[in-house]
Amino acid sequence: MNNSGATAIARTRVSRPLRDLVDYAYEGVGLQAFANGPVLDMGCGKGADIKYLAERHLDVTGYDPNHQEYANPCVLAPANSYGLVTCTFVVNVIEDPMEYRDLWETLAVVTKPGGKVFVASRTPYEISKSLKTTQATARNFGVVTSRGTFQKGYTHTDLSFAGDRVGLTALTYLGRTSTYAGVLFRK
Repeated sequence: MNNSGATAIARTRVSRPLRDLVDYAYEGVGLQAFANGPVLDMGCGKGADIKYLAERHLDVTGYDPNHQEYANPCVLAPANSYGLVTCTFVVNVIEDPMEYRDLWETLAVVTKPGGKVFVASRTPYEISKSLKTTQATARNFGVVTSRGTFQKGYTHTDLSFAGDRVGLTALTYLGRTSTYAGVLFRK
């Protein structure tokens, strides 16, 4: 049973990975130039990161099949249309290997040539803490939480390898390695 939609929490602030990405962009060319066109937040949950990016004057769209407000698959139809695609804390809730592969392929397809993709995941360390501190049970190289959601930790290397398989080139690693791993790719 896939209960990945239950992992989305109601946040009032931007996610840490996206905040780190925005800080990284400002250190370089600035956020508008960094995004280089429309932004897609893939697996946007309840939209906190969308709101944060929109407040910074970016043309941002969210997609999340588990949340009705953002469940319009039409936003995925135009190939090569987004300058920046973000996907934070999504890959780590996917248990089905085919769904995992399909997500990575979609990330690559919707990103325009030269565009960027940012993927962030919980780390194996964070997942192992769940086994010690909650009623989580181990399953398929991950855990099922007391809420019935699947979680698997990934390292920067794991994410880089997955991106490479779909034609994405890792540019840099973001994230505190004990909390989350984030990789910025270029298509």
